[in-house]
Amino acid sequence: MPYVQSIDLGIETWAGNLPKAPEDLWEALTERDSDSRDALFAHCVAMTVNAVQEPHYRKPRQIAHADVLAATLGLDMAKAG
Repeated sequence: MPYVQSIDLGIETWAGNLPKAPEDLWEALTERDSDSRDALFAHCVAMTVNAVQEPHYRKPRQIAHADVLAATLGLDMAKAG
């Protein structure tokens, strides 16, 4: 799955490019350019959005928010793989 592979690559890339010690994170972020910070923040958001629809777990507000996000970004998960 290309989408899953891109997420795995993002995790590996950011894990290798961020400091291991939490107290060093703020300085590392302020030293990055805005495009790099935006890419990291987008990755973090992508890791927190869960719009999986399961019959036993109803979450209409969560799905509605994910639908708005997907529409805004022009994201089609079926097409993305």
